[in-house]
Amino acid sequence: WDSSSSTPRLYQSRPHTQDCLEECRSEQEKKKKTELNNKHNLLDTTTLMSWEKQIEFSYPPFLNSFIIEECCEYLNISSHSSFFLSDRLSFPESEYFQALREKQNKEFSAQRVEEGLKLVKQNNFDAAFNNYDQALELNPLNHDAFVARGAAYLTKQKYKNALIEFKKALDIDPDNKNAKKFLDITKSRVLFFKFS
Repeated sequence: WDSSSSTPRLYQSRPHTQDCLEECRSEQEKKKKTELNNKHNLLDTTTLMSWEKQIEFSYPPFLNSFIIEECCEYLNISSHSSFFLSDRLSFPESEYFQALREKQNKEFSAQRVEEGLKLVKQNNFDAAFNNYDQALELNPLNHDAFVARGAAYLTKQKYKNALIEFKKALDIDPDNKNAKKFLDITKSRVLFFKFS
């Protein structure tokens, strides 16, 4: 309460408080501008600072092109060409696109063969043959796909097709034990049916 009036002092000083708030805001803005100017003035003397300090004082980051040149020099890369196209980067051939693609195709092909084997156990031969075909599209040298497809033909008593598949598997891998075993079984069944 103010002694000279009957209204509380808080209400009387409200315009004054508003002015104080605005004055505080403007002082804060001035302070921020001064800080920014000080930082930029420091950047003008970049020859006296290390590149770490230059980065620390740059606002916004990397506005000062000198910092980029300094970083590139420090990292021993060119600021005028892409880092990723640099001649000093080399990758082993095993990581090239074609090598990675072949590796993936072999893995996917093996998965298709496994899926086909599960389908044969469920007597779903059409889906199994589709999986074996996909496996061979991904990896034409997958001898396991030829053996699995031959075994499916053997189960369906299509001996001529089974013989062809086992021979293809042996052409790829002459030491494949499964292909040899199933080829012998198929030959014995063909002979049995021929003479019975």
